[in-house]
Amino acid sequence: MMRTRSRVLIVEDEPDIADMLADHITHSLGAETTVARTASEALRLELGHPHDVVLADVLLPDANALDLVRQLRDMSDPQVVLMTGEPNAGRAIEAMRLGVRDMMTKPFDLSHLTTTIKQLLDEQRQQQAKKQRSHRLRTLASRIVRERRELRQRLDLLCRDFVHAHQRLAEKVVKDRESADAP
Repeated sequence: MMRTRSRVLIVEDEPDIADMLADHITHSLGAETTVARTASEALRLELGHPHDVVLADVLLPDANALDLVRQLRDMSDPQVVLMTGEPNAGRAIEAMRLGVRDMMTKPFDLSHLTTTIKQLLDEQRQQQAKKQRSHRLRTLASRIVRERRELRQRLDLLCRDFVHAHQRLAEKVVKDRESADAP
C-alpha cells in the first residue's frame, strides 16, 4: 500500500534549526517531518518507520553523519542530504561515494533546500511506483503461468479421455463387425 504523505527525517542537534527546518518542510512540501537530535535516535526512528528523505547535520553529538549514512543504507536506503557548517572536500567526496544526494553549507537558501527535497521525493515516488508496477507484473505473470499450467493439465485430461473414448469406440466397432460377420 502506497503512503500518501512523504516522510522526511531531520537529524539536527540544534533545536532552533531543527524546528525551523521541520516547519519549513512541512509547510512548503506538505511532508510529514520527524526530528532526531542524535544519530542513534535517527536510527531508532528509521527502523520503526522508514523515511523517504533524511536531512542530517554532519556533526552530531554521538556520531559523524557519514557513519549514520552507512547504517541507514543497511536499513532502508533513504535519499540523504547532509548539512555542514564546515565544508570539507574529503568529507564531501566520501559522502558522494556513499550515495548522499546533496551536501549543503550552512547557512543555506531554504528555497534550494525545498527544491532539492522535492526532487528527491519525486524520485522516491517514481521508484516506488515502478517497484509496485514491477510487483504487479510479476504477480500477473505468475498467475498466467499457473493458469496456463492448469489449462495444459485439463487439456491433457481431455485428450486422454478422447483417446480412451476413441479406443472404446474402435473396440465396439470391431466387436459389432465380428458379430455381424459371424453366422
